Amino acid sequence: MPSPYFTAILSGTTTSTPAIYIDRPAPALAIQVPSMAAADLRCEFGGSSGAAFSPLVRADGSGTPFSCNSNAGPATAIVPYVAAPWARLTTAVAMSTTVSFTINVVRPYP
Repeated sequence: MPSPYFTAILSGTTTSTPAIYIDRPAPALAIQVPSMAAADLRCEFGGSSGAAFSPLVRADGSGTPFSCNSNAGPATAIVPYVAAPWARLTTAVAMSTTVSFTINVVRPYP
């Protein structure tokens, strides 16, 4: 399914549901971050919807997870790489309300 993709982090949780399948090739993602409690928003990737997911880490070799957004929003967060066909969002703290996200594939103009 081509973008936009829709997912949400439910109240009291830290992980979005459902995981989304991203049509390839997808060079980058833009996440529409609504107003929410300030939390370190990260993107995780997996090989299938039921597989283990792992966070995208910074490209500097430090192993530090890549933070998409850490303020309270609203914001447009850019994920510079799509590492696998399945993705989900996570936060460092549980959300106090359900937070919905729209995710778009970012492609360069020809």
